[in-house]
Amino acid sequence: MELTRRRGLARLLAAIVVTVLIVTLAPVQAHAQETVSFRLIGATLSSGDTVRQTWIPTTSYNLTSNMTAADLVRTALARAGMSVVFTETSFGSYISSVRAPSVLGGYTLAEFSNGSSSGWMFIVNNKDPGAGISDTYLSPGVRVILFYENDFNKIYGGPPDYALHVPDFSGVPDVAPTAGGSGGLLNQPAADTRIPLSSVTLTAEDKTWTGSRIRSGFKVMAKYSQNGNVYTKSLKAGTDYDISSSGSNKAIGKGTVRLSGKGSFTGEKDVTFRIMPKKVAKPTVKAGKGQIQVTWKKGPSAAKITTYQVRYRVKGATSWTVKPATSGKASLTVKKLKKGKYYQVQVRAYKQSYYGAWSALNVSAKKVS
Repeated sequence: MELTRRRGLARLLAAIVVTVLIVTLAPVQAHAQETVSFRLIGATLSSGDTVRQTWIPTTSYNLTSNMTAADLVRTALARAGMSVVFTETSFGSYISSVRAPSVLGGYTLAEFSNGSSSGWMFIVNNKDPGAGISDTYLSPGVRVILFYENDFNKIYGGPPDYALHVPDFSGVPDVAPTAGGSGGLLNQPAADTRIPLSSVTLTAEDKTWTGSRIRSGFKVMAKYSQNGNVYTKSLKAGTDYDISSSGSNKAIGKGTVRLSGKGSFTGEKDVTFRIMPKKVAKPTVKAGKGQIQVTWKKGPSAAKITTYQVRYRVKGATSWTVKPATSGKASLTVKKLKKGKYYQVQVRAYKQSYYGAWSALNVSAKKVS
């Protein structure tokens, strides 16, 4: 009996040891890092058909807490040594430009670079996510593609849903670009170094009202950055740009023309200018007792100008006094003036905040009595 008990106890201890060994030696399962994938498909600068090329091949990235598509784009491009510009609007943010890989020339591909309907778009799992890039939150395993489209109108359907028809990227090999290569595009042309007008600050000089539509004869100044330097250049019509369209540009106020880049510039951009009232003809000045009476010829009725300003000063003085004339009137009497003085006078027309040039100066023929 004692021998039987000892043998049973030995079996029990052996079972316990085996169990302990099994539990102790079992491998600990590590928590796998969740990932998402990203691919960037750019294009050469061209106003013709889209020429797509892979700029960043499909790559996996660790999924972080509350990661958005915008976060993923920033992470991917930073890792690739590329830059991206996000533009904030009241409707959310969007990508306005991306700089191409340095092996492809490092040019900037921006919205409107390849036409008025071109720009950057993104899809998630080959579908329109239905939200902006900063409002699209990612889940494990999703595939995000950022791509450049030359013409939005070609890939969006009509009403009522305006559904996105995702382009076919099967013809663009998913490989990294190389020096002298194309990132999946054979026989790529040399990198386009033209400057997108969308990245240029444009200003146009004021124009004088003529009664006719204004759409030429502009002096346009451009300010832009290139290779780390800032340049200011006076653009020449026919050499640096053509005017592709314009507003009515007939009434006094703000006018608009759309420039289409030429030569060193590409893409399109609207530039605004001011249409100012015509210069008033030299006024008449008559001196009287303690006063002067100023009269002038009204501007063309088509200009719809009803308001004028008069400025006057003692002959030889440096500062002016400005007074508005009564609306609709073409005369003004200025009283309480110094006796024995000649007065210099000028007149200008204005409409709201648009002021014409001052007229030629006239001086009273007699002194104020």
